[in-house]
Amino acid sequence: MKLGAHSYLFTDNWADADLDVLALCRDLGAACFEIAIGDDSRFAPDRTRRAAEALGLELIVSPGGLWPFECDLSADDPADRQRGLAWHCRQVDLAAELAATAYTGALYGHPGTVKRRRPPAGELDWTADGLHRLAEYAARRGVAI
Repeated sequence: MKLGAHSYLFTDNWADADLDVLALCRDLGAACFEIAIGDDSRFAPDRTRRAAEALGLELIVSPGGLWPFECDLSADDPADRQRGLAWHCRQVDLAAELAATAYTGALYGHPGTVKRRRPPAGELDWTADGLHRLAEYAARRGVAI
């Protein structure tokens, strides 16, 4: 078992100024640190990667912050599903830059989306297809889903 911490315990938007949090988490006994990243995240991935590596802290990435609602792998609109796959692939690219071991979270759909309808017949299939495509992309980048 690994003890970890999430960036939201310390900040609502990860930034270079937060690097001291990594040492605090390691000193508290954490073996891994999850960073929520969205379109509003502004930081130098190499600085975070180097700081975590120096501390022996495993990084994990999850979606957070600004995550456009039209970027949803389970959306009814195929164009939104494609936008969702592209958005998550960019987060996987960032995870790879950080040398993160995994990209985790509610990847199957956008949290906060409420669909007041019966699920269409193909919803589970197209959501699973998007997750499979994302997992294949992530595997090529060395990131687990």
